Amino acid sequence: MSRGGYREATTPQSKGKRIHHLEIHQGEDGGHRVVHHFHVDGMASYPPTEHMFGKDEGHEVMAHVAKHAGIEHGEEASEEEE
Repeated sequence: MSRGGYREATTPQSKGKRIHHLEIHQGEDGGHRVVHHFHVDGMASYPPTEHMFGKDEGHEVMAHVAKHAGIEHGEEASEEEE
């Protein structure tokens, strides 16, 4: 569902979970931690999930965030910016 530029993202593995927001934290080892927070859906609530990425996995972090935020990305997008 889209409301004025806001798009709620769901993924096949989420089966009804709707992402409320994502947090990206820098890790002590130079990596990153992505935390998914979900909408409360009626009586169902879902705990946040965490995904860890190593210091050399910057592209994977960006792909993960783009996928779960519903943002199109890829090599074409980076070429257009140059």
